Amino acid sequence: MNQQSSRPAKVGTAVNLFYISLGIGAARSIMEASMLLQMETPEFVMFTIFFTLGASWFLFYMIGKGHN
Repeated sequence: MNQQSSRPAKVGTAVNLFYISLGIGAARSIMEASMLLQMETPEFVMFTIFFTLGASWFLFYMIGKGHN
């Protein structure tokens, strides 16, 4: 039996909502990139966006796998 079928349905729903919010955040980051580039260097903006999205994805992935 795999881990995903043994978790409560509410946890599965929450993980799916986390991924949806991550997608919305990525889309918003792309739309606001020009504004951010006026305030900071392109390297800093790209690093911050990728680091934040990557760390969020990792946390959501681990929650989905059943880790605290």
